[in-house]
Amino acid sequence: MKKTGIVILTIALIAAICGSFYVVNDKSKRANQKEKVLTEVQRITTKDLDKNYPQTPREVVKLYNRIVKCYYGMQYSDEELDALTDQALKLFDDELAANNPKDTYKQSVTADAQSYKDQGVTLAQTGVCDSNDVKYVTDNGSKIAYVKASYFMKEGSSYSKTYQEYVLRQDKEMASLEYVIAMTSVCDTVDGFNRLADALMEIDSLCNKKQKQEFTAPERAGTVITLYEAVSSVKRKIKYNDAEGKISGDFIFAYPPGIPVITPGEIFNKKIIECIDRYVESGANMYGIDLHKMVSICTEEG
Repeated sequence: MKKTGIVILTIALIAAICGSFYVVNDKSKRANQKEKVLTEVQRITTKDLDKNYPQTPREVVKLYNRIVKCYYGMQYSDEELDALTDQALKLFDDELAANNPKDTYKQSVTADAQSYKDQGVTLAQTGVCDSNDVKYVTDNGSKIAYVKASYFMKEGSSYSKTYQEYVLRQDKEMASLEYVIAMTSVCDTVDGFNRLADALMEIDSLCNKKQKQEFTAPERAGTVITLYEAVSSVKRKIKYNDAEGKISGDFIFAYPPGIPVITPGEIFNKKIIECIDRYVESGANMYGIDLHKMVSICTEEG
């Protein structure tokens, strides 16, 4: 049976998801009571993906992140891992599924998860941007959505935060809101990478272009508290132009290239504020600054 769905085109290390999206209907009280005793792995593996797909691009990424978090941050049996990979493969688009046989895909997940475990790294938390921050363009009649996600990693007593931008394409043959998530993996062929590159170049050519700006990272003022202390502290929002001398409570960077201008625990100085101002004025995609040009600062050190 031919699959249709929302397509995410993105440069990442996992695979592709495709599927139809429908509103999840309320179940009976008895079913809800039964669901409460299920683990997150069991909730995902018992989900009927033929009927209950997410309805928006943002919800697609949220579901995908739930599966990834199970892979790299939770305990599961081999049978449960088998069921998780089955669910993931149901979400792959046909071509990517052909390039990712179940045994190969499962071995890749197992190896990656073991590597994380050996290094003491866990995926502590995932996040997806607000609905208002999802960007849309149109490519040959298909709707393209850009969704930003964040990943909070824990290694021992240290924490780090990374970001990923997903590109989702709405299927032309959809009967409802349907997208496929397409991501690269070690199993993809050179021809597959070339087709992905051609598609991304075509999408890029349809976007409104602005004059390229040369961005350089400013000199740091120094770190006064650890990243963990900054993330755990009480925070408030202020205008970034008023942040000089304050402690940053979040990462701030333009994507691309994705290099932080400031990280949690660092002090805002004049050079950093001037750099942020250049980014904002150029129209760059900014993380860590809201639509009102507000940034997060720490009010406590613990």
